[in-house]
Amino acid sequence: VMAAGRVLQVGPPAEVYARPRTPFVARFLGLANLLDGERVGHPGKVVMARPEHVQLNPLAGWPGTVTAVTFLGSDHLLDVACDNGVSLRLRTRPGGAAAGDRVTVGLPQE
Repeated sequence: VMAAGRVLQVGPPAEVYARPRTPFVARFLGLANLLDGERVGHPGKVVMARPEHVQLNPLAGWPGTVTAVTFLGSDHLLDVACDNGVSLRLRTRPGGAAAGDRVTVGLPQE
C-alpha cells in the first residue's frame, strides 16, 4: 500500500487487511473501527476492529443505541453509539437490530 509516493506496508493482502500498520492502511483496505487504545487497555496505541469482527449482544460489552442500519444484501451494517462515547460499526445478518434499538457490542479478543 502506497500513499503520497511512500510505501506504507507490504505483504499478502489478507495479512495487510488483518494487521494494518497505520490507520491509513486500515481505512484504505476497507471499513475499520479505529479506537483510542486507552479505552481497551492499550494506552498509547490505536486499536483497529473490522466491522465483521465486532460482536452484537455478547455476554459482556459496551451498551449503546443503534443509530443507523445500512442494507448490504445478505448483511446489514449497524452504526452504534455506545454509552461510553465510542461509536462502532458492525456487520451482522438482517434482523439483528433496528435503528433505535438498545444493544451491547463487544470487541474481538486479540
